[in-house]
Amino acid sequence: MKFNMDKLDQIFDKQTVLYNKFRRVDPTLPLLPVNLSSKENQRVFRNCALDLIEELMEAIHELKNKSHRQTNVVDYDEEAFREELVDTATYLIELLLLAGYDADKFYADYSKKNATNHMRIESGY
Repeated sequence: MKFNMDKLDQIFDKQTVLYNKFRRVDPTLPLLPVNLSSKENQRVFRNCALDLIEELMEAIHELKNKSHRQTNVVDYDEEAFREELVDTATYLIELLLLAGYDADKFYADYSKKNATNHMRIESGY
């Protein structure tokens, strides 16, 4: 699969627009990017992270094979599962925006960490 930076840029742009719409509804939300040395801004970041976890748990809930289950349930609601994963990704992008990332900065940091992980695997870390 070929990576397209334009698409990542669009995702960050769309989430910025959405966040700014939320700010019109709730003017107490801070401007992007936030100063994470502020207690209030850390609360906003933490709440967004908790929302991400909640959405991820909703995705996991769509999977019916629990670790204690003896039978194999092959049916699950793939559409609902994928929707929850997109919700999770939406909150991740919002967290990145809150922390001052844009698509280019995220791609650079991700690429650096990805290279480190490859090196660790290859070196038997």
